[in-house]
Amino acid sequence: MQTKTSIVVNSDNNLAFAVATLFVNLLETKKNENFLDLNVLVTPDFDDEYIKKIKSIEQQYEGQCSVNVIKMDHRFDNIRNKTGYITNCAAYRMCVAEMFPSHHKMLYIDTDVVVFDDLYELFNTDINGYYIGGVFSIEHYIYRNELIEKLSIPDLSQYVNSGVLLLNLDEIRKDNVEAKLHALLGSYDDSVDQHIFNKVCYGHIKLLPFKYNVFQSSEWMYESKKALVEMTEAELEEVIKRPVIYHYTGTVKPWLVADKKYALRWMRYYKKSPFATEKLPLHFMDEHVYLMPKLTFWQKIFSINLISNKNNTKSKYKVFLLGMQINYRKKKKQKQQGEN
Repeated sequence: MQTKTSIVVNSDNNLAFAVATLFVNLLETKKNENFLDLNVLVTPDFDDEYIKKIKSIEQQYEGQCSVNVIKMDHRFDNIRNKTGYITNCAAYRMCVAEMFPSHHKMLYIDTDVVVFDDLYELFNTDINGYYIGGVFSIEHYIYRNELIEKLSIPDLSQYVNSGVLLLNLDEIRKDNVEAKLHALLGSYDDSVDQHIFNKVCYGHIKLLPFKYNVFQSSEWMYESKKALVEMTEAELEEVIKRPVIYHYTGTVKPWLVADKKYALRWMRYYKKSPFATEKLPLHFMDEHVYLMPKLTFWQKIFSINLISNKNNTKSKYKVFLLGMQINYRKKKKQKQQGEN
């Protein structure tokens, strides 16, 4: 039986390659009978060449998908944003009901993910009576007392990560939810959209299985089994061994640090994308990466990679702090006066 899954993402020019990589990932892992309706909401200055490349995926996987790229207006350009690494286009997911008036439901996904399975089962989840469906954020629950006060909600029992959201567009339109979301933009220093979704949609959020949004930043909770405070042994085993969507929450991304979990799998999809010939931020495509032995706590903060060229004739170290490369220069020794 033919099925259809409608998916939407958002992006600026900096992450055009990640959009294409995600679309290829989705197409490579889907079931044959599942047609993908792929959509991306982009910034007004989004490069036309990037649009052509992303839309070329429709021909690359002919008959398996449709690809739609929509340039947004400037309404969110100047919203208050102190997060440091989340861009204002994150607010575009608050416009999906407006931008897709004929759709009843859509699945929103961040572009910093690796997908391991077909997503129709997730998309087909019954969310009647709810505005959104999402995966409970265990790491935010640790700070529940502070967040309950900040968001002025009764509790944090249904606080979800906004990187994977199943959107009930009919309910959102009926109750004018998007206008309520927009009204709160810029209200929180540590979040562009996530706090707002959880505040406005409180009481209308369906919790989805943990496997549909496995957080990189919660790895320490999975490994130490502290996550069992909020999930069962079976759910924890599924998160560790059989994730459906692995989400690189935080600043460390698979295109920045080679030794992150599933980064090489992400690279395989990147190499099949229309951006495969372009350089990534750390030039992974032209270098062979020898991974250092796996560290524990400090690997989350500090990483050293030994890099060699293709012929293994030259080697150098690259140092990363919180996923960002640290550049340093060796000082040249000055010759002592009087030296011959």
